[in-house]
Amino acid sequence: TAAQTIAENTDYAGYCQGADWARFAPMAFSNGGAFASDDLTQATLDTPEVKEMAQFTADMYAEGSMVLPADVAASWCGEAIGKQLVGMTLEGGWMVNFMRQDYPDVNWQAVLIPAGPVTRADVIFTNAIGVNAATEYPAAAAALAIYVTSAENQAEIVQTGFAYSTHPEQADLIQNEQDQAIAQGGLLEDSRVAYWGPNTGRINDSVSQALSRVYLGDQTVDEAFAQANEEVQMALDSAQ
Repeated sequence: TAAQTIAENTDYAGYCQGADWARFAPMAFSNGGAFASDDLTQATLDTPEVKEMAQFTADMYAEGSMVLPADVAASWCGEAIGKQLVGMTLEGGWMVNFMRQDYPDVNWQAVLIPAGPVTRADVIFTNAIGVNAATEYPAAAAALAIYVTSAENQAEIVQTGFAYSTHPEQADLIQNEQDQAIAQGGLLEDSRVAYWGPNTGRINDSVSQALSRVYLGDQTVDEAFAQANEEVQMALDSAQ
């Protein structure tokens, strides 16, 4: 792998990834996997599509081509890039301002997320604008929410470099080449929103904890993801 080549032939660690569901998700998605079924009734962690990619990262960690942030004295993988401790990592749009502000002299490049065995897919983070149902001014509150999420307003936000628009047709408004490369991941056909129902937080935590147990050597991939699958199933069931 490229990570192995970097680790064996340079002074940098190859690839940095924590025991984190968000960085693992694109790998699982790119192998045709998901954390739960589309109807959010069945956990799908104890499946070949997910476990193959978990084993892939476990093998990388065992051979030394992948490191955790703590392995290189970094608090997170973005910092590891900024301090020039690793050659590669997988991060989101927050990297651009982070590198610009904290490590302006470091030469780095963002590229479209690599393709996996089955497809090319990324994970999509979401935010929400909520309106209090008991508000004294429901029409005004709804109007504000509609405007804030509108293409007109988001176009202005994109031009500041603060965030990407949720309107796909506005992707070409992004000016920074690093942001352009990162944002393209959200437009891939098989990219998925990281939402698994009301208990999404619990489900994502189960994935992170499974990866942690694997990297620590406490469990095999099969053991860790069988346990996580049971936890996720309980989370899904409790939301029905």
